[in-house]
Amino acid sequence: DFLGGMTWVVMGTSQLMSVPYALYAKTAENVTNDLIDDADADPTNELQDWSNLPGIPAELADGTDDVDDADADPTNELQDWSNLPGIPAELADGTDDVDDADADPTNELQDWSNLPGIPAELADGTDDVDDADADPTNELQDWSNLPGIPAGLSDGTDDVDDADSDPTNELQDISTDNTSGNITLSNGTTLTLNVDDADSDATNELQTLSVSAVGDTLYLQNGGFVIIPGLSVANASGGGGGTYPTGSVFCNGSPTTIVDVTNPTTGAIWMDRNLGATQAATSSTDADAYGDLYQWGRFSDGHQCRTSATTSTLSSIDIPAHGDFIVVVTSPYAWRSPQNVNLWQGVNGTNNPCPSGYRIPTEAELEAERLSWSSNDAAGAMASPLKSPLAGYRHDSSGAINNVGSKGWLQSSTLSGSWLRNLAFNSSAGTGNNTQAHAFSVRCIKD
Repeated sequence: DFLGGMTWVVMGTSQLMSVPYALYAKTAENVTNDLIDDADADPTNELQDWSNLPGIPAELADGTDDVDDADADPTNELQDWSNLPGIPAELADGTDDVDDADADPTNELQDWSNLPGIPAELADGTDDVDDADADPTNELQDWSNLPGIPAGLSDGTDDVDDADSDPTNELQDISTDNTSGNITLSNGTTLTLNVDDADSDATNELQTLSVSAVGDTLYLQNGGFVIIPGLSVANASGGGGGTYPTGSVFCNGSPTTIVDVTNPTTGAIWMDRNLGATQAATSSTDADAYGDLYQWGRFSDGHQCRTSATTSTLSSIDIPAHGDFIVVVTSPYAWRSPQNVNLWQGVNGTNNPCPSGYRIPTEAELEAERLSWSSNDAAGAMASPLKSPLAGYRHDSSGAINNVGSKGWLQSSTLSGSWLRNLAFNSSAGTGNNTQAHAFSVRCIKD
């Protein structure tokens, strides 16, 4: 018993009348007839010939329509479905598969030429354009025969794929209008010459550039300009360029370097600094750019130096025999008696202090310069090609130098009666009258 005892009790007996499994002996010969050897060593997993089983299509029942798909696995053969109901004839026998040249036999492209609802252009795969990558599913299409496709896009010849995922910004064929300078894209869009630099500020677009005749100024399309200092240094006195009149006195010991700048609005070419300045101005209060102060009509005889001595004796000749500043305390406040109104007239004018080829500008030329400024004040004067500083002036009756760093003037060759006409600028700017004995800055213009 389950406790390990040896005590047993007979409960009864019964006669065995027959062997249970012998009941199936009559049908044993049918067990192996329909087995198909699947070529492995295991006899228990043979494929079945289902030809006599109910509900199995005849095409699949005997395995004869299996199509070898050329791999090593005999269990996944493709089926020849040519006789099965509901299978399109084009796919039924596997003959219309188009080899897509990769190693995967399960993703062959199909020849859909006979299938309903497939556009003829795509049905046989002949219009696919290989885009040269390894992905066979994203080939470019030749849409020339498809409805609703713009002609410009249908053959792929006009779009230039820029390799991003946005199809709306493809590169375009461009043409240039030589009259307006505009650029026209093949899609009909017209672009101005401003180049969008891709930020949100419309005021700082890249500009087309041009160069002045003397090569010192870059003009921007929007009317601005950039001056490149030093390019015309070779034109300085003694350097092969213009020379100063014989007898000129140079207050700092050397002639003013001749560097041209061009006003892109007026086209006028100027020296880039005041006579006597050692450099073009870097600010409105750049002392090295102030230069000398000239009484109207006088030569560079030394009176223009800011530290020159003074005298109250008027001159009766065009070039006094000294280099003193002549102070005047009575009308008409002219340093010469009698006056000579032709001393600064033109490039060949008497006492022209400018280098050869240059002269004192007229009032009209200074006014045109002022009108081209970005603002009508000292800031506009500094932002202009002339970069005129606030050099001050020398008083006619005292010889004192005033307004240095707060106001600037430029002499003109123009007279109005006994009055000189010049351009003044500080908080505002404009031309006006002054006495011939006052001394102001001189900026030479190219004749």
